[in-house]
Amino acid sequence: MDLIGKNHKSKGNVMKTKTAKFMVFLPLFVLGFALTAHAQLTVGPLNPATGFPQWYQDPTAPAAQLEICLDQVLCEFTPPIQGNRFSQRIGFGKRAFFWNAQANIGQRAEMEMGIQTLFTGGVVRNGNQRVRNFIRIDLRNLPRQGTYRVVHPFGTETFNVVPDPVNGNLEVNFVRDVGGRNFSSALNGPVTRFLRSVNPPAGFLGNASVFTRVTGSPTNRNFFRLIGPAGVNLGGPPTQRNVVTTNQFKIMGQVFQ
Repeated sequence: MDLIGKNHKSKGNVMKTKTAKFMVFLPLFVLGFALTAHAQLTVGPLNPATGFPQWYQDPTAPAAQLEICLDQVLCEFTPPIQGNRFSQRIGFGKRAFFWNAQANIGQRAEMEMGIQTLFTGGVVRNGNQRVRNFIRIDLRNLPRQGTYRVVHPFGTETFNVVPDPVNGNLEVNFVRDVGGRNFSSALNGPVTRFLRSVNPPAGFLGNASVFTRVTGSPTNRNFFRLIGPAGVNLGGPPTQRNVVTTNQFKIMGQVFQ
């Protein structure tokens, strides 16, 4: 399970928002962006031991107040760096998560969402702490060019996909993220609720290695759906071959103690 995501770079306390991230070989044009609910997350006080917030909380009832997820079984994170005293003290390396969700539709579509810890320049030391709130969507092996829509728990994205002029591939690599050294900046990102498993382990919102049905979408869309151009066969039901959907997610979140 790849929960690491992409590197995110910014300078100082400047908040950066990326509406799309284009790889140089991707012929991607974004036609529409997600409309998300605006009830915001909240952030707790600084944890002096880690230099990160003690928790992030969503506005659901009951609210989920989450700390950095470091359980060896139910969470995934980069391990502490040997010889780096600060990394060993905080219990993880370059990246960990307050919350993360992943879903995929075969080899065709993949989505990741999260509230992620990271360090400026990838250098794990006190003073470099940052947090980002992000959504990532990758589409691969698309059968033909045209307009593709992705419907997800926080909104809808629309892409006009044309062949890459070099290799002819039809692919999408999309990232929207908000964050920085000011930990409150992540409150304005695309993730506004914490999805949770319908049957989570005690003290957690899910298991990072187990797919499950979820609840908690602010748009009441607890699924990940790819809609292709009319006439395209993506493997959907006989009456709608161009529509494929999954309601299975891997969820990671550890309740603050």
